[in-house]
Amino acid sequence: MNVPHNCRNVTCSALSAAQSVRYFKAEHGVGATYVKLTTDGTYIVIDREHMGIFLTDEGRWKQVGAVITFSPNDPKKSSCQATENEHNGKSFQAITSPDAGRDRHCRQ
Repeated sequence: MNVPHNCRNVTCSALSAAQSVRYFKAEHGVGATYVKLTTDGTYIVIDREHMGIFLTDEGRWKQVGAVITFSPNDPKKSSCQATENEHNGKSFQAITSPDAGRDRHCRQ
């Protein structure tokens, strides 16, 4: 599987096949980012760091094939895309949007 070197990964926690809500996490330094994809098409992003825990993004998501598009509720933020990939029995998201650095979630 070829994933561009500029993509950032978010690893999916282990879920049973019966669960349809999906959780992803990215650990970085003294913090972590958690993404929850719900069955009703909404998502939330929580960031944990040494100063506290913050809701940093929320909105709608949709998946077509392996591509997930995130559309934030905040009109100042742009949509971004990620691919869902499997490797060594784990799922992860690779952010594929060219402007991924502009929005906090898409930088994870």
